[in-house]
Amino acid sequence: MTDNQHPLSAWLLLGLLSLIWGSSFLLIKKGLIAFGPMEVGALRISSAGIVLAPFIAKRLNKITRKHWLKLASVGLVGSFIPAFMFAIAQTQLASGVTGVLNALTPITTLVIGALFFHQSARIAQVIGIIIGLGARCCSLPHPLTAAGTLISTHC
Repeated sequence: MTDNQHPLSAWLLLGLLSLIWGSSFLLIKKGLIAFGPMEVGALRISSAGIVLAPFIAKRLNKITRKHWLKLASVGLVGSFIPAFMFAIAQTQLASGVTGVLNALTPITTLVIGALFFHQSARIAQVIGIIIGLGARCCSLPHPLTAAGTLISTHC
């Protein structure tokens, strides 16, 4: 897809993704009112599996045996374990704190890639991380305001 093709739909999809991803921490916290952390993690993984099942059903037979270990490890580390760990963490931390900690994922990935895998970062990646962290910092409450403030005035 070129940069000029479907720009509005791309922005709408990005907005939808942001709403889903951003609200997940609040939904985890609300889920912990009625369920335990293991149940919340299981519900997250189960619902994701149900939603994604139609998309993988047609492609399942195309996955070769050598790719299953890689796919399983990525799924385990990237989705399964975090689903439970975030629910456990939110029994002790505010949902906003876990959201901020999750926002550090891109910079952590960049650092791990550079240190352990000798990957160099492109300037566009660094700029994207700076913009993302800057936007995340703007959503943090100002120390002099109420803790529930969504947008701070110091941006």
